[in-house]
Amino acid sequence: MSPDGEIIPKEYQKYHHELTVAVVNFHAEWGNKRANLKKMEGYIERAHKEKVDLILFPELMLTGAEVEPEMRMHRELAEPVPGPTTIRMAELSNMDIVWGMPEVSREGGLYYNAAVIVGPDGLLGVYRKVHPWVPEQWCSKGSDYPVFETKFGPIGIGICYDNYFFPEVARIYALKGVRLYLNPTAVPVLEGL
Repeated sequence: MSPDGEIIPKEYQKYHHELTVAVVNFHAEWGNKRANLKKMEGYIERAHKEKVDLILFPELMLTGAEVEPEMRMHRELAEPVPGPTTIRMAELSNMDIVWGMPEVSREGGLYYNAAVIVGPDGLLGVYRKVHPWVPEQWCSKGSDYPVFETKFGPIGIGICYDNYFFPEVARIYALKGVRLYLNPTAVPVLEGL
């Protein structure tokens, strides 16, 4: 039973019951991983001072999310997981951190629009966008809905279009028992919007 008298299902009683989440939204500098990572580090430092438990950054935060006709930049700047940025975020993670980035897989060299999650104990995993938006021709489709175990309980992640047009994504995670579902989203600067 929680402090306010609410009954917590048995399978969730082992988890922490309060969670402070910081949701960050800023326009990433197109193609400038160094500048974007520096901004992210500043937000993480501030979140740590404010005793945040989980910080969520947008989709493709590491590289920016503008739509380019050839979609070369995402492939050129993609990193494996784990890789340089994952390692750096793990060094900073006295909390759970989720951010979007282009990933190149170690197995097969495929490219993904990915969301990575690290925690105080290191890398928890990566979610690969299952439903890329039509202009995202640079990336392959992910194939599963992993659940990430945290001290607050199981967490699920979808990315942008996954959530807005495919309600089964949230339903799948609910059936898998997630307590928190995250939706990192980027809205690129598009003509007419």
